Amino acid sequence: MDNTLGDAGSNLSSARPRACCSNRILNYRFTMADFLAIEFVLLFVVNFLSNIGRIPSALTYVFDVVNICILLANIRLVGAKTKGEWFFNLPVILFAVVALASGLVNLIAPQFVIWQAISFSRIFVWIYLFRIFWDLNYLKSFMGFIYKLQFFNVFFVLVQYYVMGLFQDNIGGLFGVERGCNGILNVYLCIVVTWGLNLYLAKKGKLIGLIFTVLSSLLIAAVAELKFFFVEFLLIVGLSIMFARFSRKTVFSIVAIALLISVALGIFAQINPLQYKTLVNIDELLTEADNSNIETGYGISRLNAFAQISEQFFKNDPFTMFIGFGFGSASQSSLPFFCAPFYYFYGWLNYYFLTSAMVFIQLGYLGVALFFAPLILLGVELLINRGRLAKTNCLGDGGFAFVLCALFLLNCLYNNTAVTFPSALWSLSACIGLFTLSSIRGGQAHEQ
Repeated sequence: MDNTLGDAGSNLSSARPRACCSNRILNYRFTMADFLAIEFVLLFVVNFLSNIGRIPSALTYVFDVVNICILLANIRLVGAKTKGEWFFNLPVILFAVVALASGLVNLIAPQFVIWQAISFSRIFVWIYLFRIFWDLNYLKSFMGFIYKLQFFNVFFVLVQYYVMGLFQDNIGGLFGVERGCNGILNVYLCIVVTWGLNLYLAKKGKLIGLIFTVLSSLLIAAVAELKFFFVEFLLIVGLSIMFARFSRKTVFSIVAIALLISVALGIFAQINPLQYKTLVNIDELLTEADNSNIETGYGISRLNAFAQISEQFFKNDPFTMFIGFGFGSASQSSLPFFCAPFYYFYGWLNYYFLTSAMVFIQLGYLGVALFFAPLILLGVELLINRGRLAKTNCLGDGGFAFVLCALFLLNCLYNNTAVTFPSALWSLSACIGLFTLSSIRGGQAHEQ
């Protein structure tokens, strides 16, 4: 009898934690914050499945429609949640007004204007949704999740390289195997390396995690032939150290990173000796960065896009160079209905591979200035408030956002991730900066 009671009591006590856990799950209130987190992950899952040919790529557009509807339904909250952020909100509003007015004045077909509005607004829609429904703690927790995904990313790269026999542009890790998917991989590597380094410099991150992230990212860049990442990596290290407090950790980080770079470059030289020679030769590196040879790269120069477009399309007319051909005039999409006549004439130049070229052709220097302004001004605000960030123990978050603002501008000249679905990654970085500035202004974090 005693044993029976003892067993029953033991079973009862062991059942209680399970019951409590079940109750927590059943009583959990699903919020819009959770919806956005799930949607963010699903976006990249859908892209991966479409990238390997399992589902149509057009399904990624569903996320655009859903997000725009959610934002419009909660538009009244934008002002309340972004008080004091005129430096960011004003250029966004001006860009929207100028873009739509440009499409109207130039009599651009509505479907082209609408499509460009969806593409160019992606990053800002994500940013405002995060600002409305997330707070800094939720965002940092999610960034921790993104940071830990590097383990899975490394596994995917190893499978793609050793098992599938892929190399260079077809190695995308978590982001697929289609040619060019390594561009998205490049953005992800920039984000996780910057996050890990700034956490460590702020004495909030572990050294072992930083070493793994840095070394694995450099090796992935070598395997996926991301020569541009090595340049970005130097920029990440330089700007992060400049923004951080100088300490023994700073010195140790410089020494450790120098050693990791030498290891990665040595492996790069073994894997791809020809590409290594290009990387260490500044003239060859600039030639490849330009990439305007239509037979091997783009038809639009990445380094001199504005000058080339001004001469080839605008005929160096100052007025057209200032305002462009009109918003939507160069619209490009996988759906033919949204492709403008300009695309059918000049799509072979691959101008739509570059955010800078897409904006400049349609909106000229005015549009370029307004599109870049929110992230430029965010970076400036973070730099101006560096002292206050240090006093409030927010230097790591501020440093992360500051570095990513610089990388965002650089990538706008180098690829189109600012106006395609990877813009969701850039939005996380911008939001870290906006939330951090809000916290030192005494702004209240949004509670779910």
